Amino acid sequence: MKVPAWNLLVVLCALALPAKVWARTTCDPRSDHAYQFSSPRVVTHELALETGANGSASFLWPGSSMADSALLFVSLSAAPGAPVEVTVAAPGIAIAQSLGSGSTGRRALNVSDLRGVPAGTRVTLSSPQASLVGPLATLASFHNQLPLHEAVLVLAPHPDDAEIAAFGLYADRHSTVLTVTAGNAGAPIYCDVAPEPEAHYRLKGELRVIDSVTVPWQGGVPVGRAFNLGYFDGCLRAMHNAIDTPVNELFVTNDDVLPYRRLNQGRLLPVESRKATWRHLVMDLKSVLSRTRPAIVVTPDPRTDDHPDHQLTTVALAEALAQTRQSPHILLYTNHADGDRYPYGAPGEALPPPPWCGPAPLTAASFYAHPLSVGLQRRKLMALESMHDLRLPPSAQHDFAATVDPRCTRPATRLPGDNFLVRGVRAHEVFLVLDRAGLLTLVSQRPF
Repeated sequence: MKVPAWNLLVVLCALALPAKVWARTTCDPRSDHAYQFSSPRVVTHELALETGANGSASFLWPGSSMADSALLFVSLSAAPGAPVEVTVAAPGIAIAQSLGSGSTGRRALNVSDLRGVPAGTRVTLSSPQASLVGPLATLASFHNQLPLHEAVLVLAPHPDDAEIAAFGLYADRHSTVLTVTAGNAGAPIYCDVAPEPEAHYRLKGELRVIDSVTVPWQGGVPVGRAFNLGYFDGCLRAMHNAIDTPVNELFVTNDDVLPYRRLNQGRLLPVESRKATWRHLVMDLKSVLSRTRPAIVVTPDPRTDDHPDHQLTTVALAEALAQTRQSPHILLYTNHADGDRYPYGAPGEALPPPPWCGPAPLTAASFYAHPLSVGLQRRKLMALESMHDLRLPPSAQHDFAATVDPRCTRPATRLPGDNFLVRGVRAHEVFLVLDRAGLLTLVSQRPF
């Protein structure tokens, strides 16, 4: 889509972002992906690989009946540039998952669906694009015992982030979905309908706020437990840089969250005039923590998720949590990684953990893969399709203007391959698990 000239305006929020945060971090496909888990409930097994034809390998499954999640660490060798798909198979089970193109080196495969396989069963690994390199693989089994029957709080930096990351986890539970921003930025997908920037982005923000508080009902979350704070998309860094200075929207001269917060039907927080400042955001999060008292908080991983609003959402959570005595389980998700290519592969596949090629292993207490039945995957797809920003805009399907505004071009009539509606529904939703102390330490070290 050609971007209209008015979308290139220099604005305060954008100026507050260092140039490097706009660039998507990518890993060298030949680098090892290293993870380190500290929970005593993580059990590891060293497995002897038997090599087979065409680069395949097999091993004897040691059994993991008490685990709810499992990762298999293997070494791969692939030709440069080739997308890599690995199939893990046991009698009656075939788990397909995709890795980054040209994946060579140590990788983690999500084999959680093997956890009920009897010990001693032979499991095979194969890939049309890569060879499995022996002689050993490592199996890590995770016994998380998460209190999923208790209160769950899902933090979404933007409308649709909660559904992309955790619809299956929050559905049909005592969940609260809290969205931080109105989503009033990004591509000008309604240019034909509202060509003026101020009108366009106010319309877009209002639509996405309404999405954020109504779509969770498809997962059984009533509007009273879905709330949008109404802060401004793309502006959390500017707020964080000057904690008491109100920040304007990107395309509208407004520093008050009320135009968006008033669209909430629930009253999780007061719906009143409130300046867009970092201090107010942290206070709001503290109030929500106090009101909901979650046993589990779901939030972006600021190390692996490239988007600055995602990183700063979790920084704000940590600051709010530090002002309480609460100690919830923290589940970290990643929606934007490896140049927005992750998650790799096709819908319905198993989902490996996010890629990591930092100088030290990516640390967490544990790993959790939340399974989605076929029926729940279908519900998640419909929830994503209900989000205005993920589906085709009206002007991609029909000409609504008698004359096309010269600032606008008609959107593509097919969704791009990296759209989350195309690739976001998987057999699992995956999270790195921390406790309160782990989150506060992570944020204090700022390894992102």
